[in-house]
Amino acid sequence: MVVACDVFVRGDGNGYSLSTMTTNLSSGGLCVMLGKPLRKFELVSLKILLNDKEPPLECMGKICWSIPAKIFKRETSAYDTGIEFINMAKTAGDRIDRFLGDQEKLKVEQQPEEEY
Repeated sequence: MVVACDVFVRGDGNGYSLSTMTTNLSSGGLCVMLGKPLRKFELVSLKILLNDKEPPLECMGKICWSIPAKIFKRETSAYDTGIEFINMAKTAGDRIDRFLGDQEKLKVEQQPEEEY
């Protein structure tokens, strides 16, 4: 499942926004591919669009790691970036868990039945 995510980096008065997608999401954080590296422990504002007919989730995050991404074992100009959610409301974490559970159910339901 692919989830849209906007990452807003608060610079020294001159912040910038990066839009991306993720396939790696949990109630504790996410991994996104960004076009530039971010500093470890840097704080970012996140807007996560779960496509569950509810408004986007908005919370703060902390950069845990940022490493050059490899796609098909080739170097790219992108960076895999791990972001931990901080100060996320319990209801938001519950919503992510519910969304992920629903996605898992859909995946199981869409698998063809095995013939014996």
